Amino acid sequence: MTTKTLLKATALKPRDRVGLVAPGGRPYKPSVVSRAVKLIQEMGFEPVVGQNVLEVRGHNAGTVEQRVGDLNRFLNDDSIAALLCITAVSYTHLLWITVDGLKITQSSSR
Repeated sequence: MTTKTLLKATALKPRDRVGLVAPGGRPYKPSVVSRAVKLIQEMGFEPVVGQNVLEVRGHNAGTVEQRVGDLNRFLNDDSIAALLCITAVSYTHLLWITVDGLKITQSSSR
């Protein structure tokens, strides 16, 4: 029998940087991103918007490469304390196949 280890995220502290990504659908309009930024700021954190959040590729926020690029950039940036997905759509889970899983494992052990 295998033993499963529960991973618990570290609590965010005031002024922590939070990466905002759109791994699926593009936000309906730019004001959705502005609202997310404002909410994160009101909670006392520093929002950092992914560079491809407002890109357009069909109904998605850019190409797979662009969306995964935002995720990987934030995962490899030690100044980012958390990720918040602004949007998601069906099949977004398939993106995680190409995300730097080793970095996720390393980050969760902090």
